[in-house]
Amino acid sequence: MTETEETGLYRQRLATRFLTARASLKLSQVEVAEATGTTQNILFRLENDLRVGTEGLMRVVLFYTETHQINPEWLFAFDNTGVAMTRREGRASRAKLALLDAFLHNLNAVQP
Repeated sequence: MTETEETGLYRQRLATRFLTARASLKLSQVEVAEATGTTQNILFRLENDLRVGTEGLMRVVLFYTETHQINPEWLFAFDNTGVAMTRREGRASRAKLALLDAFLHNLNAVQP
């Protein structure tokens, strides 16, 4: 894959993630625009892989990451497979893994 193709793929993935984040929060483009002090057009452009100014992008990113705990790694990683969408999910997943690890440790300790 060429650098240009890789950049295009990343931009498409990022656009899809902006759409997915908003949809998971059950918010319209207009609602996010009002909450961020931007316009519905900026949301449309972000979600459709069109160019957006830095200020509009940062306002939306901060809204998702700070107000709604969207995981920045999920949003921006080239391959976010296995990355929790929200920080709450990430903490819950780590807690579940810790419990499972403790269970398996105790199970191994009891078995002859």
